[in-house]
Amino acid sequence: MNPMAFRKSPPADTPKHPTRPPIRLAPLRIEPGARYALKRDSTEAVVQPREVTQRNWSRVGDGVFQANGESPHDCFIKQYIDRGGATHPDHLRFEYEGARVASAILGDIVKVPTILCSDDTHLINVFEHHALITVDELLREDEKRFWRFFPLLLERYNDILQAMLDGATQPIAETLPEKSRPYSSQGSAINFKGFEVRNTGYALPLDADDLRRSPTALPPVVMFDFVRPYLAPVEEAGAKLLVSIGLLNWGKPLSRFIQGPDMEMLDMAFHYVGRWTHLAAMEAELAIQSGFRFATVKGASRSETGLKKAGLNLIGRHYMRKLEQWTQRRFAGH
Repeated sequence: MNPMAFRKSPPADTPKHPTRPPIRLAPLRIEPGARYALKRDSTEAVVQPREVTQRNWSRVGDGVFQANGESPHDCFIKQYIDRGGATHPDHLRFEYEGARVASAILGDIVKVPTILCSDDTHLINVFEHHALITVDELLREDEKRFWRFFPLLLERYNDILQAMLDGATQPIAETLPEKSRPYSSQGSAINFKGFEVRNTGYALPLDADDLRRSPTALPPVVMFDFVRPYLAPVEEAGAKLLVSIGLLNWGKPLSRFIQGPDMEMLDMAFHYVGRWTHLAAMEAELAIQSGFRFATVKGASRSETGLKKAGLNLIGRHYMRKLEQWTQRRFAGH
């Protein structure tokens, strides 16, 4: 999935309006500057987007949230209306559940943004604000710093995967759907549909002085967009993580896309977290990713969609073949 829009936006002061715009009770789509009345349990709340971006599956933006009797504060807003105008109430519910479950089992290891309000009438989830830079952004903007943190992050993922495995025995897992897989497993774990490296970031600011004093320190890790929680073999979670690391060069910039998966990065990831998965789980995840990436191509127009499909057929299939070859080489007999 695409990372959250608030990732690098520092908290801003609540804007002051000499005359506030009227509250819209039933918006078709959230728009910047407008104020929207939401329901939080039995309490009314108001959210006001500062900026809004339309993505393939949702509209997202930074804004200000205020519930009755509380001070206003910065937030991230997500409305489940896709680029074509279709609504996705199931996405709203799944993302709410994912954040709730992830907070319960991973909240002592990473920061999971709290959902401040979930309004199924307007199809809006409002999350607390975290200023962060995602792992893929850091790779593109400061590769030297990316490599400094990457081994430490992989160590943290070991803790995360262990917590997901342990979570399957906790009461919060009792109501989750369970998915069987046709391969052996170390045990069932709480999995998340959106569990992948691009949905991980580091809290800002990344202080250069702190890095000089403690070059082995990992900044606070923020994880988001967990989406639907379910029970499945822990190997599925390990495969999701490794395949997503292999896909960090996918898309933009074109130079990285053409390069294909970074083999040094994959080998390092295998060293740290390879024990959490095996060949059958990796092959299943690669098939899912290939189907998703080649079957659901969306552009702002028909011509843009056609160009994207052509690029995928030319570059993307070669990219996936290289990732499949690495998987066979690393996991054969593993």
